[in-house]
Amino acid sequence: MQDEIVLDAQQWLREAEDHIRDVQKHVKHAAVSSTLPSSNAGVHLNITTLEEENLCVQLSASGLCIVGHTFDDTSLEKNNCQMYETIHALLDSLSPKYRESFSSELQTKLLQLLQ
Repeated sequence: MQDEIVLDAQQWLREAEDHIRDVQKHVKHAAVSSTLPSSNAGVHLNITTLEEENLCVQLSASGLCIVGHTFDDTSLEKNNCQMYETIHALLDSLSPKYRESFSSELQTKLLQLLQ
């Protein structure tokens, strides 16, 4: 069994910023919550999909899960939420426009490699 890595609040913020950089071209908005505090347990992201759906996503050692349907909302946190290993998997599962945008960028990059 693999040991669980515990990060401090600053490390979670850096991890969240990396996730945001990975998807920022494929969503309308993505930012670390300025209202919900980060801790050694994780951090919250506010995301607006290309379909205009607002989400509050918790990033923790367990993965990512949607904890609210408005920014800074954790009302779904106590529910057994679907966990995702990556932000790409989360967005791919609920945003067809994300999937299309990400796929298009990937296709463009692959075509450039062939040239």
